[in-house]
Amino acid sequence: MEYAEIALKYVQALAWPVFAFLLLWPIRRQLAKAVERLIKVDTPVGSFEFAVDAMEAQSEAADLERVQVQEESVERKVEPSAAGTPATPNEVEKGQQERSTTAAGNSTLQRRRAVVATKLMGIEERIRADANVGPEFGDTDQMIALVSSSWRYVTRAIDFTLTTKTEEEGPRGYTSVEKVIYLIDKHQCPPRVERLTRRLFDLQQRARRGEPPTVSSAQAYSRSCASLVRSLRTYVLTP
Repeated sequence: MEYAEIALKYVQALAWPVFAFLLLWPIRRQLAKAVERLIKVDTPVGSFEFAVDAMEAQSEAADLERVQVQEESVERKVEPSAAGTPATPNEVEKGQQERSTTAAGNSTLQRRRAVVATKLMGIEERIRADANVGPEFGDTDQMIALVSSSWRYVTRAIDFTLTTKTEEEGPRGYTSVEKVIYLIDKHQCPPRVERLTRRLFDLQQRARRGEPPTVSSAQAYSRSCASLVRSLRTYVLTP
């Protein structure tokens, strides 16, 4: 009788663990992912600091776009008509020959700039499309991936720009920030582009090191990258 009671107690003691095991086994993968997300969650301070800096980057990107729009509108103004005595036939013919020679010499460069500008427009549109994520895609890993992919598009855009402006592969072994500095020093790239590039590079490194971006801060970062690519496209088309 004692053996039967002992056996019954063992069965009762094991009943709940066995029941829990059978209940949780079908959803074991979902539980594992949930635990992994909890482990990866960083302190709120890191997320807050990243969000603040990402919004500052977006504000700086908006300022850069606004300045470029103003500059483009000035360039599009109609030039005043030339005053003075009409040119002689010889002068007209000479001017036409010079323009023809210049046009022939620049045709290859213009075609290359147009091709690269089209590529940069495609990169910008892709970044903006990726940035339009819904709130349901709020996983930390997905937001880090969005930041990383946006930065990769920026590096590709910088390489296209460098190749177009220098008509060569450019300096080897340079980081993306150093490439932009090179363009500023040698090819009149706006210094504002370098400041934004440096800020975006720093944010991308911080996300990789574990500062978890929120949905809004990752979107702000991605849109800033799109603005930077737009600025590079304008710069490529500048003679």
